Amino acid sequence: MLIPIGQVNSEVRRLPWVTIVLLSLNTLVFGLMTLGGADKENSREVRKRTIHLVQYWQAHPYLELPKELSDYWGTARASRIRKQIDAEHEKMRKLSPLFPEPEAMAEEQKELARRGRSLVEAFQASSSYRFGFVPGKKTAQGVLFSMFMHGGWMHLLGNMLFLFITAPFLEDVFGRPMFAGFYLVAGVVAAFAHAMKFPDAMTPLIGASGAIAGVMGAFLIRLGQSRIKFLCVPILFLPFIRFTFALPAFVVLPFWFLEQLIWNWLMPDAGVAWWAHIGGFLFGMAFALVVGVARIEERFIHPSIEKEIGWQQHPGLTRAGEARAA
Repeated sequence: MLIPIGQVNSEVRRLPWVTIVLLSLNTLVFGLMTLGGADKENSREVRKRTIHLVQYWQAHPYLELPKELSDYWGTARASRIRKQIDAEHEKMRKLSPLFPEPEAMAEEQKELARRGRSLVEAFQASSSYRFGFVPGKKTAQGVLFSMFMHGGWMHLLGNMLFLFITAPFLEDVFGRPMFAGFYLVAGVVAAFAHAMKFPDAMTPLIGASGAIAGVMGAFLIRLGQSRIKFLCVPILFLPFIRFTFALPAFVVLPFWFLEQLIWNWLMPDAGVAWWAHIGGFLFGMAFALVVGVARIEERFIHPSIEKEIGWQQHPGLTRAGEARAA
Protein backbone atom coordinates (compact mmCIF):
# COMPACT_ATOMS: atom_id res chain seq x y z
CA MET A 1 0.00 0.00 0.00
CA LEU A 2 1.27 3.46 -0.96
CA ILE A 3 0.30 6.48 1.14
CA PRO A 4 1.38 10.04 0.22
CA ILE A 5 2.65 11.68 3.40
CA GLY A 6 4.06 15.08 2.39
CA GLN A 7 6.69 16.87 0.35
CA VAL A 8 10.46 16.80 0.52
CA ASN A 9 10.54 20.60 0.76
CA SER A 10 7.59 21.62 2.94
CA GLU A 11 8.43 25.29 3.55
CA VAL A 12 5.88 28.04 2.96
CA ARG A 13 6.30 31.78 3.45
CA ARG A 14 3.11 32.31 5.47
CA LEU A 15 0.71 30.24 7.51
CA PRO A 16 -1.75 28.70 4.97
CA TRP A 17 -4.94 30.00 6.60
CA VAL A 18 -7.21 29.14 3.66
CA THR A 19 -6.07 25.52 3.68
CA ILE A 20 -6.49 25.31 7.45
CA VAL A 21 -10.04 26.70 7.16
CA LEU A 22 -10.89 24.21 4.39
CA LEU A 23 -9.56 21.27 6.40
CA SER A 24 -11.48 22.45 9.47
CA LEU A 25 -14.76 23.04 7.61
CA ASN A 26 -14.72 19.62 5.96
CA THR A 27 -13.99 17.91 9.26
CA LEU A 28 -16.57 19.98 11.15
CA VAL A 29 -19.37 19.33 8.64
CA PHE A 30 -18.63 15.61 8.64
CA GLY A 31 -18.56 15.53 12.44
CA LEU A 32 -21.91 17.32 12.72
CA MET A 33 -23.52 14.98 10.20
CA THR A 34 -22.10 11.90 11.89
CA LEU A 35 -22.94 12.93 15.45
CA GLY A 36 -26.50 13.77 14.43
CA GLY A 37 -27.13 10.13 13.53
CA ALA A 38 -29.98 11.05 11.16
CA ASP A 39 -28.31 9.46 8.14
CA LYS A 40 -27.85 6.12 9.91
CA GLU A 41 -31.56 6.03 10.65
CA ASN A 42 -32.32 7.06 7.08
CA SER A 43 -30.08 4.31 5.69
CA ARG A 44 -31.96 1.73 7.71
CA GLU A 45 -35.26 3.12 6.45
CA VAL A 46 -34.08 2.98 2.81
CA ARG A 47 -33.05 -0.66 3.24
CA LYS A 48 -36.37 -1.54 4.89
CA ARG A 49 -38.45 0.12 2.17
CA THR A 50 -36.31 -1.42 -0.58
CA ILE A 51 -36.95 -4.90 0.81
CA HIS A 52 -40.63 -4.03 1.18
CA LEU A 53 -40.86 -3.07 -2.50
CA VAL A 54 -38.75 -5.90 -3.94
CA GLN A 55 -40.59 -8.61 -2.03
CA TYR A 56 -43.94 -7.37 -3.32
CA TRP A 57 -42.64 -7.14 -6.88
CA GLN A 58 -41.18 -10.65 -6.74
CA ALA A 59 -44.54 -11.95 -5.56
CA HIS A 60 -46.23 -10.19 -8.50
CA PRO A 61 -43.76 -10.54 -11.40
CA TYR A 62 -46.27 -9.40 -14.00
CA LEU A 63 -46.27 -5.84 -12.59
CA GLU A 64 -44.19 -2.97 -13.97
CA LEU A 65 -41.55 -1.64 -11.58
CA PRO A 66 -41.81 2.19 -11.28
CA LYS A 67 -39.33 3.65 -13.76
CA GLU A 68 -38.50 6.71 -11.64
CA LEU A 69 -36.70 4.43 -9.17
CA SER A 70 -33.80 3.97 -11.58
CA ASP A 71 -32.95 7.68 -11.17
CA TYR A 72 -32.15 7.04 -7.51
CA TRP A 73 -30.04 3.92 -8.08
CA GLY A 74 -26.90 5.53 -9.39
CA THR A 75 -25.85 7.34 -12.53
CA ALA A 76 -24.43 4.97 -15.14
CA ARG A 77 -25.48 2.19 -12.78
CA ALA A 78 -29.13 3.18 -13.22
CA SER A 79 -29.30 2.18 -16.88
CA ARG A 80 -27.58 -1.12 -16.17
CA ILE A 81 -29.96 -1.91 -13.30
CA ARG A 82 -32.92 -0.89 -15.44
CA LYS A 83 -31.87 -3.29 -18.23
CA GLN A 84 -31.35 -6.12 -15.75
CA ILE A 85 -34.73 -5.48 -14.17
CA ASP A 86 -36.47 -5.39 -17.55
CA ALA A 87 -34.81 -8.62 -18.67
CA GLU A 88 -35.64 -10.38 -15.42
CA HIS A 89 -39.17 -9.02 -15.55
CA GLU A 90 -39.74 -10.33 -19.07
CA LYS A 91 -38.42 -13.75 -18.07
CA MET A 92 -40.68 -13.89 -15.04
CA ARG A 93 -43.70 -12.85 -17.09
CA LYS A 94 -43.10 -15.75 -19.48
CA LEU A 95 -42.80 -18.19 -16.58
CA SER A 96 -45.99 -16.94 -14.94
CA PRO A 97 -48.94 -18.47 -16.84
CA LEU A 98 -51.60 -16.96 -14.60
CA PHE A 99 -52.50 -13.29 -14.54
CA PRO A 100 -55.14 -11.77 -12.29
CA GLU A 101 -58.17 -9.94 -13.59
CA PRO A 102 -57.44 -6.45 -15.02
CA GLU A 103 -59.11 -4.72 -12.06
CA ALA A 104 -57.06 -6.71 -9.55
CA MET A 105 -53.85 -6.13 -11.53
CA ALA A 106 -54.54 -2.39 -11.60
CA GLU A 107 -54.87 -2.34 -7.81
CA GLU A 108 -51.68 -4.33 -7.40
CA GLN A 109 -49.88 -1.93 -9.75
CA LYS A 110 -51.07 0.96 -7.58
CA GLU A 111 -49.71 -0.76 -4.48
CA LEU A 112 -46.32 -1.29 -6.14
CA ALA A 113 -46.28 2.37 -7.23
CA ARG A 114 -47.11 3.41 -3.65
CA ARG A 115 -44.18 1.41 -2.32
CA GLY A 116 -41.98 2.94 -5.00
CA ARG A 117 -42.97 6.47 -3.96
CA SER A 118 -42.28 5.55 -0.33
CA LEU A 119 -38.77 4.43 -1.26
CA VAL A 120 -38.15 7.62 -3.28
CA GLU A 121 -39.26 9.68 -0.26
CA ALA A 122 -36.73 7.83 1.89
CA PHE A 123 -33.98 8.59 -0.64
CA GLN A 124 -34.97 12.26 -0.66
CA ALA A 125 -34.92 12.49 3.14
CA SER A 126 -31.17 11.81 3.34
CA SER A 127 -28.76 14.66 4.13
CA SER A 128 -26.83 13.89 0.96
CA TYR A 129 -29.92 14.46 -1.17
CA ARG A 130 -31.12 17.55 0.73
CA PHE A 131 -27.74 19.32 0.88
CA GLY A 132 -25.61 17.64 -1.80
CA PHE A 133 -25.45 18.40 -5.51
CA VAL A 134 -28.15 16.50 -7.41
CA PRO A 135 -27.62 16.81 -11.22
CA GLY A 136 -31.32 16.33 -11.86
CA LYS A 137 -32.32 19.39 -9.84
CA LYS A 138 -29.13 21.57 -9.81
CA THR A 139 -29.19 24.16 -7.03
CA ALA A 140 -26.53 26.71 -6.06
CA GLN A 141 -26.70 25.62 -2.43
CA GLY A 142 -26.17 22.00 -3.50
CA VAL A 143 -23.02 22.86 -5.45
CA LEU A 144 -21.54 24.74 -2.48
CA PHE A 145 -22.54 22.37 0.32
CA SER A 146 -21.51 19.24 -1.57
CA MET A 147 -17.86 20.35 -1.43
CA PHE A 148 -17.84 19.99 2.36
CA MET A 149 -19.82 16.74 2.76
CA HIS A 150 -18.41 13.22 2.82
CA GLY A 151 -19.86 9.73 2.85
CA GLY A 152 -17.59 8.16 5.47
CA TRP A 153 -14.35 8.41 7.43
CA MET A 154 -12.21 6.93 4.64
CA HIS A 155 -13.77 9.32 2.11
CA LEU A 156 -12.97 12.28 4.37
CA LEU A 157 -9.46 11.19 5.35
CA GLY A 158 -8.44 10.41 1.77
CA ASN A 159 -9.56 13.81 0.51
CA MET A 160 -8.05 15.72 3.41
CA LEU A 161 -4.72 13.95 2.97
CA PHE A 162 -4.45 15.04 -0.67
CA LEU A 163 -5.57 18.56 0.28
CA PHE A 164 -2.94 18.75 3.03
CA ILE A 165 -0.17 17.63 0.68
CA THR A 166 -0.89 20.05 -2.15
CA ALA A 167 -3.00 23.03 -1.04
CA PRO A 168 -0.61 24.88 1.37
CA PHE A 169 2.06 25.21 -1.31
CA LEU A 170 -0.33 26.33 -4.02
CA GLU A 171 -1.83 28.84 -1.59
CA ASP A 172 1.70 30.11 -0.93
CA VAL A 173 2.34 30.93 -4.60
CA PHE A 174 -1.19 31.98 -5.61
CA GLY A 175 -1.88 34.04 -2.52
CA ARG A 176 -4.79 33.55 -0.15
CA PRO A 177 -7.59 35.40 -2.00
CA MET A 178 -6.86 33.92 -5.43
CA PHE A 179 -6.39 30.41 -4.03
CA ALA A 180 -9.68 30.55 -2.10
CA GLY A 181 -11.56 31.71 -5.20
CA PHE A 182 -9.82 29.13 -7.38
CA TYR A 183 -10.69 26.29 -4.99
CA LEU A 184 -14.40 27.15 -4.95
CA VAL A 185 -14.60 27.60 -8.72
CA ALA A 186 -12.78 24.29 -9.25
CA GLY A 187 -15.41 22.57 -7.11
CA VAL A 188 -18.21 24.13 -9.17
CA VAL A 189 -16.57 23.16 -12.47
CA ALA A 190 -16.05 19.59 -11.23
CA ALA A 191 -19.69 19.29 -10.16
CA PHE A 192 -20.97 20.47 -13.54
CA ALA A 193 -18.54 18.19 -15.40
CA HIS A 194 -20.25 15.32 -13.57
CA ALA A 195 -23.69 16.79 -14.34
CA MET A 196 -22.89 17.09 -18.06
CA LYS A 197 -22.23 13.35 -18.15
CA PHE A 198 -25.31 12.47 -16.06
CA PRO A 199 -27.71 15.42 -16.52
CA ASP A 200 -30.85 13.74 -15.16
CA ALA A 201 -29.35 11.69 -12.34
CA MET A 202 -30.98 12.05 -8.93
CA THR A 203 -28.09 10.46 -7.04
CA PRO A 204 -26.38 13.22 -4.98
CA LEU A 205 -22.75 14.15 -5.54
CA ILE A 206 -20.83 14.83 -2.32
CA GLY A 207 -17.18 15.27 -1.41
CA ALA A 208 -14.29 17.69 -1.86
CA SER A 209 -12.49 15.50 -4.40
CA GLY A 210 -13.55 17.56 -7.43
CA ALA A 211 -12.13 20.78 -5.97
CA ILE A 212 -9.03 18.93 -4.75
CA ALA A 213 -8.56 17.48 -8.23
CA GLY A 214 -8.47 21.10 -9.44
CA VAL A 215 -5.76 21.87 -6.87
CA MET A 216 -3.78 18.86 -8.07
CA GLY A 217 -4.07 19.95 -11.72
CA ALA A 218 -2.81 23.45 -10.89
CA PHE A 219 -0.07 21.94 -8.70
CA LEU A 220 1.16 19.88 -11.66
CA ILE A 221 1.58 23.00 -13.83
CA ARG A 222 2.92 25.39 -11.17
CA LEU A 223 4.87 23.07 -8.85
CA GLY A 224 5.48 20.02 -10.99
CA GLN A 225 9.15 19.78 -9.93
CA SER A 226 8.22 19.29 -6.26
CA ARG A 227 8.96 15.85 -4.84
CA ILE A 228 6.14 14.05 -3.04
CA LYS A 229 7.04 11.61 -0.26
CA PHE A 230 5.32 8.22 -0.02
CA LEU A 231 5.09 5.65 2.75
CA CYS A 232 5.15 2.11 1.35
CA VAL A 233 3.78 -0.79 3.43
CA PRO A 234 4.34 -3.88 1.22
CA ILE A 235 2.48 -6.27 3.56
CA LEU A 236 -0.59 -4.78 5.20
CA PHE A 237 -0.66 -7.14 8.19
CA LEU A 238 3.05 -6.43 8.86
CA PRO A 239 3.01 -2.61 9.17
CA PHE A 240 6.45 -2.50 10.81
CA ILE A 241 7.92 -3.49 7.42
CA ARG A 242 7.83 -0.14 5.66
CA PHE A 243 9.97 2.41 3.87
CA THR A 244 9.63 5.87 2.34
CA PHE A 245 10.63 7.28 -1.02
CA ALA A 246 9.96 10.40 -3.09
CA LEU A 247 8.78 10.98 -6.64
CA PRO A 248 8.39 14.25 -8.56
CA ALA A 249 4.88 15.62 -8.93
CA PHE A 250 5.17 15.58 -12.74
CA VAL A 251 5.30 11.77 -12.46
CA VAL A 252 2.75 11.20 -9.68
CA LEU A 253 -0.07 13.52 -10.77
CA PRO A 254 -0.32 12.52 -14.46
CA PHE A 255 -0.38 8.91 -13.30
CA TRP A 256 -3.27 9.73 -10.94
CA PHE A 257 -5.15 11.47 -13.77
CA LEU A 258 -4.59 8.52 -16.09
CA GLU A 259 -5.92 6.26 -13.35
CA GLN A 260 -9.16 8.27 -13.26
CA LEU A 261 -9.58 7.90 -17.02
CA ILE A 262 -8.95 4.15 -16.87
CA TRP A 263 -11.33 3.54 -13.97
CA ASN A 264 -14.00 5.64 -15.67
CA TRP A 265 -13.66 3.40 -18.71
CA LEU A 266 -13.52 0.11 -16.81
CA MET A 267 -16.01 0.86 -14.02
CA PRO A 268 -18.33 3.72 -15.01
CA ASP A 269 -20.98 2.42 -12.57
CA ALA A 270 -18.69 2.15 -9.54
CA GLY A 271 -20.44 4.95 -7.67
CA VAL A 272 -17.40 7.27 -7.96
CA ALA A 273 -17.69 10.65 -9.69
CA TRP A 274 -14.84 10.05 -12.11
CA TRP A 275 -15.95 12.93 -14.36
CA ALA A 276 -15.83 15.36 -11.43
CA HIS A 277 -12.19 14.37 -10.88
CA ILE A 278 -11.38 14.64 -14.60
CA GLY A 279 -13.13 17.98 -15.04
CA GLY A 280 -11.62 19.48 -11.89
CA PHE A 281 -8.09 18.37 -12.81
CA LEU A 282 -8.30 19.80 -16.35
CA PHE A 283 -9.69 23.08 -15.03
CA GLY A 284 -6.84 23.35 -12.50
CA MET A 285 -4.26 22.84 -15.24
CA ALA A 286 -5.91 25.45 -17.47
CA PHE A 287 -6.15 27.96 -14.61
CA ALA A 288 -2.47 27.59 -13.70
CA LEU A 289 -1.46 27.98 -17.34
CA VAL A 290 -3.45 31.23 -17.66
CA VAL A 291 -1.93 32.57 -14.41
CA GLY A 292 1.54 31.74 -15.69
CA VAL A 293 1.08 33.23 -19.16
CA ALA A 294 -0.45 36.43 -17.74
CA ARG A 295 2.37 36.65 -15.16
CA ILE A 296 -0.18 37.38 -12.45
CA GLU A 297 2.10 36.07 -9.69
CA GLU A 298 5.07 38.21 -10.66
CA ARG A 299 3.04 41.36 -11.28
CA PHE A 300 0.57 41.31 -8.39
CA ILE A 301 0.80 38.44 -5.92
CA HIS A 302 4.49 38.14 -5.03
CA PRO A 303 5.09 41.90 -4.55
CA SER A 304 2.13 42.01 -2.17
CA ILE A 305 3.32 38.99 -0.18
CA GLU A 306 6.92 40.18 -0.02
CA LYS A 307 5.75 43.59 1.17
CA GLU A 308 3.88 41.85 4.00
CA ILE A 309 6.60 39.44 5.12
CA GLY A 310 9.73 41.46 4.21
CA TRP A 311 11.23 44.50 5.95
CA GLN A 312 12.22 47.94 4.80
CA GLN A 313 14.32 50.57 6.50
CA HIS A 314 12.32 53.54 7.75
CA PRO A 315 12.75 56.57 5.39
CA GLY A 316 13.57 58.79 8.39
CA LEU A 317 16.50 56.57 9.30
CA THR A 318 17.75 56.76 5.73
CA ARG A 319 17.59 60.55 5.75
CA ALA A 320 19.36 60.67 9.14
CA GLY A 321 22.17 58.51 7.85
CA GLU A 322 22.58 60.73 4.79
CA ALA A 323 22.58 63.85 6.99
CA ARG A 324 25.20 62.35 9.30
CA ALA A 325 27.37 61.43 6.32
CA ALA A 326 27.00 64.98 4.96
